[in-house]
Amino acid sequence: TEELNLVEPSRRFVREGNIKVIEHGKPRERNTYVFNDLIVITKPKKNMMGNAVKDHFKAQFHLNDIKIYDVADTAESAVKNECAVVPKDPAQKFKFRFVFNTPEEKAEWMKEIKTLVREFQLRAIKAAKEERVQLKTKRTESSHLQNSQKPRILESLNPS
Repeated sequence: TEELNLVEPSRRFVREGNIKVIEHGKPRERNTYVFNDLIVITKPKKNMMGNAVKDHFKAQFHLNDIKIYDVADTAESAVKNECAVVPKDPAQKFKFRFVFNTPEEKAEWMKEIKTLVREFQLRAIKAAKEERVQLKTKRTESSHLQNSQKPRILESLNPS
């Protein structure tokens, strides 16, 4: 099973809610937690009285690895207010369909998640650019260091 580690220095909690997730063709109540880089889906565990006592981990999605898109309501569709979460990598085979109570709730969640995905991608691009600059700087410094050592090496080989 997948390991869940919520403690990361840069991770911040954004929102949570009870959303229906289509599993095996049926909508199931799931607790959904959104972080700035991650979505976690859990199943509420209930005691004998029917009260939720804790959550059972179902899935997690890193925002850099997913796409979210609107599933349009049609007259024929049995499910309304739906969106889908799919992997960017076609080799991954998961697909989650979220069902919201109202069109407004769906729009709000989708806007929030899409914004977080964009922010995450921009941070990744910025970090990659900074890494390239650091590598270029190290190569330049290394080249200068090598060039400044050549005369000393030549001097030691040709004593006057």
